[in-house]
Amino acid sequence: MKLKPFRNLLSCTLIIFFLLLVGVENAQAIEVGGKFELQSGLFYQEEFRANFSGLGELEFFLPETRNLNARLVLRAKLDDFSPEVGIKYFYLRRQVANGHITLGRQPISWSYGAILNPLDFGFGVDGLAGESTSPEVDGIRYFHSLGNGASLQLVTGFSEGLAGQALDRVGYGARLRVPRAGHDFSINLIDQPLEFGPVQLEDNLLRVGMAYSGDAGPLGVYGTIGYYRLRSLELDDIVGQVGIDYSWQVGPEYEQQTVYFQGEYLRFFKKELGPIFFIQMGAGNTFGSSESPTQATPLELYDLIVGNLSMEIDPFTRIGSAFITETGEWFFALIPYYQTDLGGAVELRVEGSFLRDPEGEVRGGGNVVLSYYC
Repeated sequence: MKLKPFRNLLSCTLIIFFLLLVGVENAQAIEVGGKFELQSGLFYQEEFRANFSGLGELEFFLPETRNLNARLVLRAKLDDFSPEVGIKYFYLRRQVANGHITLGRQPISWSYGAILNPLDFGFGVDGLAGESTSPEVDGIRYFHSLGNGASLQLVTGFSEGLAGQALDRVGYGARLRVPRAGHDFSINLIDQPLEFGPVQLEDNLLRVGMAYSGDAGPLGVYGTIGYYRLRSLELDDIVGQVGIDYSWQVGPEYEQQTVYFQGEYLRFFKKELGPIFFIQMGAGNTFGSSESPTQATPLELYDLIVGNLSMEIDPFTRIGSAFITETGEWFFALIPYYQTDLGGAVELRVEGSFLRDPEGEVRGGGNVVLSYYC
């Protein structure tokens, strides 16, 4: 297991502020919470292979002042590929007039309801088979309220640390959000450094576009249109996305249960930069693959259909399935799951994964995940 060092000035600055915040007189005000998770399962690809992993997160709820608050979340992970101990979130947030400034490692999500967001600051997944991942960004973010729900966000990200960070490897982003009754518009601009491909070629990806979410009667609808450009390779593409979500009741009266469906279609029209998006989005979300992320072969995809179907059996239990497919070589993945609260802050999740790759090879597996929240 490796210990990730505090490699840059940003981490050192945060540690100093943390020590100031949690001095002796405030020590009794600190509360601790967290999550502990154990996962075990089997995966089949020509032969059966077992896997086991563990995850622990420890969060310190730090004393707050009227204008300043802090968050510290430590994480330890044990698996077959990259066991580590490190920091998940570590940031300070300062309230200013009509907004706030956040410094440190923080989650940044520019969600508009989509499962896959091609215009997010980073690459995360929202609600796929009932689970979400958010990018962890080292940087500075400024949020400014414009009134009536409208807002402006500006982000500077340091993916390689402040020490020796080249200016052309600094990430930048801006989001203007303008909600209206029943509608929500946003304009996003992101320029971030990337590492991709089998030779880890370095480049910067520029993304700019507009996202929309709203209601069309009983349906929720959303979508985006955007422009991608790799600056060094001078390759570009146009990405479009449309999606819907809908819920309805089933079962006898007074015992009705809610069923949820969400589906979306995403396409890169010039068929140039789809793999770039899917490689970045799939980092840490390999759709059930048991391969190391550094060994997994990227799929040459330019469109994707994603769907979620789930039902609340009772307030504590949900069953459902997600599917992922593309219309070129018909790669297909099915992810059924069952999730329930066992009481005592313990949650059980049973999930499967069945995949058909572009060569027609079928593989699959299953996992049991036990989580404890404290």
